[in-house]
Amino acid sequence: MGAVVTIFGTGAEVNSGAVIINEQTKQKNGMGGSFHSLSVFDPAYTLSAPMRQALSGAFDMLSHSMETHFGTPYDNSLSDRIALASMRCIIDNARHDRQP
Repeated sequence: MGAVVTIFGTGAEVNSGAVIINEQTKQKNGMGGSFHSLSVFDPAYTLSAPMRQALSGAFDMLSHSMETHFGTPYDNSLSDRIALASMRCIIDNARHDRQP
């Protein structure tokens, strides 16, 4: 089984979760334990996604970065620095006025 990433923010390329959508019935079901042996990540696939979906992915990534940054403090601040850099990158690239 392989994962083809069509929208950023889901983490499908690095986890064992999956969402199966039946387009005819409009049913969407999640499943766990779906380990894949291959991931395809081509940013061109994300360009056809609606802006609302892209922004939802950006907010999902932003919230996970904030969880890391504002979570339990540790003596090593590396994860905080990575989270801050991630938040800056997400915000800079999620602006409406930028063209893909």
